[in-house]
Amino acid sequence: MPIVGEQVFAPWAYNTGDDMYTASWEVNMSPRPALVKTFLSEYFELDDKGAGLAYIARIRRRLPDGSDQTQDFPEPYSSNDARQAFSDSSLSSVTFAIQVRGSWDKVMCVIEHWG
Repeated sequence: MPIVGEQVFAPWAYNTGDDMYTASWEVNMSPRPALVKTFLSEYFELDDKGAGLAYIARIRRRLPDGSDQTQDFPEPYSSNDARQAFSDSSLSSVTFAIQVRGSWDKVMCVIEHWG
């Protein structure tokens, strides 16, 4: 199937402290085939212990019987644990997030719609 549309979101989050802070955003859409990708696009470290991690926190999809199924992904402890891409033939919602510590970070979320 060809890509027939794309949405791009690029919010910022920052934290000047030593503990991780998580910010998240939810995008709702009519159920459709889609590929979601998240990544850290900008990172400004405030000290030598800064960190930033972008990931997909939750998705919702429409099942063939018309009901919705929500899937939560575990909060990552490192980039190896982070869900950063997901595709589904009937995606209706995605929640993407960023964890920040001692930094200003920009997360990119790209949703490609298939036709």
